[in-house]
Parts: sequence; C-alpha cells; structure tokens
Amino acid sequence: MDPIIYQSDSGLILRYGQKRILIDPNGKKYDEQIDLILVSHAHSDHVAGLPYVYKKGIPIIMSPITHKILQKLGYRLYPSDIILLKPNENINIKGIEITARNAGHIMGSIMFEIDLGKLRIGYTGDFNFEDTLVTQKADLLDADVVIIDATYGHPMYSFPPRDMLYRLIREKLRESIREGKTPVLYGYALGKSQELTKLAQDFVGGVISVDVNVALYNRLYEETTKRSLGRYYASPMGDVLIRSMRKKSGRKGKLPYYDELYFTGWIASDWGLNKGFPLSSHNSFVRLIEYISKICPDKVIALYNFKHVFANIVQQELEIPSEPISSSPITINIRIRVSKDGRNYMLDPYLSGENDYGPI
Repeated sequence: MDPIIYQSDSGLILRYGQKRILIDPNGKKYDEQIDLILVSHAHSDHVAGLPYVYKKGIPIIMSPITHKILQKLGYRLYPSDIILLKPNENINIKGIEITARNAGHIMGSIMFEIDLGKLRIGYTGDFNFEDTLVTQKADLLDADVVIIDATYGHPMYSFPPRDMLYRLIREKLRESIREGKTPVLYGYALGKSQELTKLAQDFVGGVISVDVNVALYNRLYEETTKRSLGRYYASPMGDVLIRSMRKKSGRKGKLPYYDELYFTGWIASDWGLNKGFPLSSHNSFVRLIEYISKICPDKVIALYNFKHVFANIVQQELEIPSEPISSSPITINIRIRVSKDGRNYMLDPYLSGENDYGPI
C-alpha cells in the first residue's frame, strides 16, 4: 500500500489506502471524500477553498493563531472538528501521526510531518528558513519525502541575507525623510506588514501610520505572540505609512511628497513595480537549496510558481529524485532497508512513470 500525492481541484491530496488527506484547500470544487484537512496558515490562497470542501465531521488541523485569524475572517467551523497544534505538538488520527513544525512564514504558520509508519512525508506550505524581526526561521523537517514551496525556486530570486536588507532599508528610509518625503511601505497586510511596522519603529520612529487591515493583523500578532511592534496608529497621516499591497491597485498616479517602496520577492524581477526591496516571507532560491541540502530527503516534490525549474535543479545538481506536483497521481514506492537512524525503510528512488524532464 503505497501513498499517492497529487494536486486536485480542491487542493493537495495525500491518499494512503482508503484515507484521503486534503492539505491547504484552495479550490472551489469538492471532488472526493476527505477524511482529514490540514491548514498550514491563513493566507487566502491556502484557505479559500475551506467553505467548499469542509463538512461537519471532518477533522481539521491548524495552529491556534491560524484559527483566530480564520474566526476574524468569518470562517465557520464546528468546534468539535477543530484540532489545534502548536509547533512540536502532535496527534495520532486513525493511525496517522501528524506533527506540527514552525514554518517561519507568518504568525501561526506551521509545517506538517505526516508519519505513515513506514514513511514520513513533510509538507512545508509557505515557509521561510531565515529569522526575521517578527518570526523565527522554519524548523528542519524530519521526513523522507519533502513537499516543498518553490515560489521563488528559480536562481534569479537569490535575495541578499536579511541583515543586509535591513541595513539597506534603514538607510533608504532615513534618506527619504532627509529629502522631506514620507516613506510609504507596501506589503501584504498579514505577514509582511508586521515586519514593516517593526522595521519602521526601530529604524525611524516618530508617528507610524498603518491602514485598517494592517492594524487588525498587527494587534492580533501582539495579542497572540506577546511581542510589541512599537507605537503605531490606524490613520492616514504619519512620518512613515504602512499600507497593504492590495491598496496600491485602487489608486492611480504618484504623489510627489511620497516615496513609495514595495516589499516582495517579486521585486527581484521588477514585477512591474517601480522600486523596493526583495524582502520576502518565502525563501529565496539559495535558502531553498540550503534547506533541501540540510534535510537530504529521499524524494522532493516541488509546489507553486517555479516547481518545474526547482525540481529539475534539485534532480540534476543535488542528485535527489525530484519532480513538480501534478494533477496526475505520484506514487511513492517503499522498499525495506536498514538505516543508521533505526528506521527500517527507504523510498524506491524510481517512481512509476516520467516527469517533465524524462525518467527519474
């Protein structure tokens, strides 16, 4: 009985025997029976499908902070189905042990180790293997198969280390203020804006102005982590303005006394933005390679934007069997071995079929 992994219209599906686990539901189609739902974090592209796939009686695992965010966003879940795990906590459900690990992406984000007995599968979701001012870097997964976020899995997205970015950002903010301009920092309200609020407080001080959505998540961050982001106000005016990235789309033109800066990994390829810094809550390409090298799994399955590129590089350069996720089932064959750490199994490095780059 070998596990099968594939991307369905409901989200990522892990099928093991008669059990089906849905991970990060992001689709609007309920296409098969689900026995368990795992939610890594509260960004919309990982939870938007919940109203369509969740039904009473299906256990759903997430972190306590993610649960609070979903409540504020209006998601309705039956309390009896909710299982809350903090990093390093685990639970056994119908013979499958699920362990949560810190993902370092946004507040409440977790990764999952799914222990099937003869095989451990690790799912990173969105993650960041680098400390920030508001999050601790992701844990190393203990897994034989790693399903990994390859959002920036292309060599062009090799960002500078965060301490260097922080120094550059500090100098830019102070330069803008010396020129009599008001820095406007654009980042996603949930995640990046908490880091930007802390940066503005530490580097500039004065009156830090945030929009309503940013204020909501800032307060939730402070409430749940017991860590202060400094003094900030939900107001339209201030020495530094922090605005949700989505606010930009509704306004045309630039004001001459504003210095607008964007904080996203996509800035590394310009992405149609004028200027900013590749400050991301995801890993850069270099960090992704470092992470895989430290775990050295038997198999890598890449997700998201650059899944094909990243899987090919891992396959060719690290010599680890790898492929991008697909809507076609990926079967992972297991064969017995004796390993140094006492586990008596290994993966067959040859999968049934071919990937986009030929036979594995």
